[in-house]
Amino acid sequence: MKTLKLILALVVSVIVLSSCSKDEDQPAPIGPEISYPVSNFNINFHESGNSDLPTLKWNGEVGSISIASSIPGLEVNSSNGVISWQENLPLGITEFTVVATNSVGQKTVTLQISNEFMGEFEGGINNNPASTTLTTSGLNFDYHDDGTLGFSYLTVTGSGTWSRDGDTITTHFSMDGSPAVITMKGDLVPGYNPFISGFYYLGYSTTPGTEVGYFKIKMN
Repeated sequence: MKTLKLILALVVSVIVLSSCSKDEDQPAPIGPEISYPVSNFNINFHESGNSDLPTLKWNGEVGSISIASSIPGLEVNSSNGVISWQENLPLGITEFTVVATNSVGQKTVTLQISNEFMGEFEGGINNNPASTTLTTSGLNFDYHDDGTLGFSYLTVTGSGTWSRDGDTITTHFSMDGSPAVITMKGDLVPGYNPFISGFYYLGYSTTPGTEVGYFKIKMN
């Protein structure tokens, strides 16, 4: 009887050791992997678009993809990881994190979109800074991404420069053949129908109290 018990004990020990050995030989589970061809996207203001497909590996179990924090005008396809942006994406540089998750774990990647201001705007002005009623319309401004712009009104043309401080756009321009400078300073209201509104001045100064009139121009 003692011999039988000893044999059984040895068999059990062999089975346990064998099982432990197999568990130790198995590799640890690997979580998802995701990477994009580029980490910085340079886009034009008020234009929709999307990224290329990322390199995506679920390593055994398919999960889902999301953006860590909600950003207006930005979303990601939860299955294939393609990032898309809409016209209402905020102006400037937006940094965001894409997260791929399955039951094993998650992988994050930080990306950046640079939404540069540019585009064609049309609108009008008045000669009364206390009023928002436009008395002259049909002014056209073509803002270029290099900080220059073109201007036209009926048969009159001109050119100038612009700068941005946050959502405030300052424009300096002159009519062709004229040394006089007109400055417009206004706030850009983004979204699906962006516009700029504010005041205009004669010369480069935008000192409060020297406003000549009000302007409002909308993106074409």
